[in-house]
Amino acid sequence: MNSCTLVLIGLTTLLIACGQTPRTTEPETDTDLAVYSYYHTNPATQFEREENAIIDYLGAHYPGATRLDSGIYLKILDLGSGDPLKWGDLIQVDYKVSYADGRMIDGTERRGEPLKTYIGNGVDGWNQALQQLHVGSHAVFGLTSSRAYKEKGLGNAIPPDTPLIFEVTIEKILDPSDY
Repeated sequence: MNSCTLVLIGLTTLLIACGQTPRTTEPETDTDLAVYSYYHTNPATQFEREENAIIDYLGAHYPGATRLDSGIYLKILDLGSGDPLKWGDLIQVDYKVSYADGRMIDGTERRGEPLKTYIGNGVDGWNQALQQLHVGSHAVFGLTSSRAYKEKGLGNAIPPDTPLIFEVTIEKILDPSDY
């Protein structure tokens, strides 16, 4: 074995020994490089571990995600051609929310119908991410717990300090007088 191989084996062993796993995906685009610039080599805080989990998941499943100034990670799969969403809109949305390891927590499939909600009634990151979208948009976004359910979690469904991945398709803006 050459010295580069030995160094790589040594670094991998150190990462595993410290409870860290090496990143399994490599950046595919310049956008990915920008997202990976937020990756924490030696995460020391809960926030850094959560951010790494989101970057790992999106990098593996949705290359090309971007990090918004708010700290939300967003990948727009289809921008849609309808009206842009804004605070206070009553929307109908097909959604799925998962842990950062991909295990599903809840969604349209489990509920049997799309969610009808006002933009502003959800957690901070949900409200902010939705305002980046339009009617017809299909997107995935990752939230650290600081933008989701924080240190309290949500009952038995979402433990404290849990990063979340949302996949949404915005079906329509509803008229509140119809509900």
